[in-house]
Amino acid sequence: MLKNTVALLLTFATTIVYGHPNLQPSCLDHLEAHYDRCGSRGSCFKLSNCNLTDADMPILIKKMQTFPPHIGAIDLSHNQLTSRGIEILFAKSTAYLKELDISYNFVNNKGAIVLAKATYSLENLIANHNKIGNEGAAVLFNTNNLKSLDLAYNAFDGTGIPDFSGYHLNRIDVSGNNLTADDLLKVANDLQGANYKDAITLIARDMNLGDGAASALGDYYATKNIDILTIDLSNNNIMDYGAAKLSQVNAEYIYLVLNNNNISNKGVYNLLKNKYIVGLNLANNKIDDQAAIAIGKAQFFFQLDLSNNNLTLDGMKSMFKYLSVKKLLLNDINFGDGIAKVIYDFKQSNDNNLIALGLRNTNLHDAAAYHLAKADWDYLDISYNHISDEALSVFGNRSGTIITEGNTPST
Repeated sequence: MLKNTVALLLTFATTIVYGHPNLQPSCLDHLEAHYDRCGSRGSCFKLSNCNLTDADMPILIKKMQTFPPHIGAIDLSHNQLTSRGIEILFAKSTAYLKELDISYNFVNNKGAIVLAKATYSLENLIANHNKIGNEGAAVLFNTNNLKSLDLAYNAFDGTGIPDFSGYHLNRIDVSGNNLTADDLLKVANDLQGANYKDAITLIARDMNLGDGAASALGDYYATKNIDILTIDLSNNNIMDYGAAKLSQVNAEYIYLVLNNNNISNKGVYNLLKNKYIVGLNLANNKIDDQAAIAIGKAQFFFQLDLSNNNLTLDGMKSMFKYLSVKKLLLNDINFGDGIAKVIYDFKQSNDNNLIALGLRNTNLHDAAAYHLAKADWDYLDISYNHISDEALSVFGNRSGTIITEGNTPST
């Protein structure tokens, strides 16, 4: 159970950086390069950023018929598709498709309704950054086969969220839409999955909802009994009162993502009263070394993000005396090379829980790279520092993910 929980929480914590990459020539001429076998999901087509339009859909359908049947996943993100393209592609119902990504297109209500009717096996729909309004959102919320629904950055308000959708969803992203705190309660009410023991994820970033949203969700989840609960309220102008209310949530494992808010040490101290919080993202808030030390003295964390706060090297030395964490992000803080030595010493003396580390843009040089290379990492981000190619080469062909882009050695 614990191993699975670790995997789930690290998965939930993944940060996706959205953007419009430059469109590439159509992939249809070499469709085989975008095809893969996806195990139990069947066939998969990865057609993101392929410059596809509605006119390409008949050609795509014809070419896909030359591949093995039972298409389980299609990625059509970052193209130029409208609802007409969706109508063409799904003119016939599919009984096998489990995952579909149509993010960063131009799909509106009509396309959403087509998807709801045609893809009765679909479990995971990613449709962020489209033009889906209230009618389309309501239909998708009520699509009983869906378990995960990403409608971030579309065009709906609370009218598009049904009061009751059948409790089939266990993950929803409604970020960037025109919602209120009361609307989020309707979303939470739709997020109960097959039963309370499902892993539940509610993502509602970038809506400036303030402490009202945090208070409403804190009260709502205080009376629930959930296995794994993830709440992401990043960039919502949440302050210490909202943090205190969120400390009331009840679950066996709690993961809170509260980046880009206005939480100070006081809010952190209240959050730490809840010993079931095992993931805490507080990047770009208003906390200092005292809060970091309190976090270190608290419980074990699967993930901790303290990036871009008012932290010092001396404060980190104190925090690491007590800290137990699997993934730690300390990006965008001017620590200098000393932080690498502190972390290396911590890795040597600790039980080696720390396997993932972010030190992006922390003023590191070659000496830091040599220290960090002495340890094993599943994930290490030392991008946008001042490390030379020679020093970076010491990482060699590591099995983990080592991110080194954007380094500009000091002259």
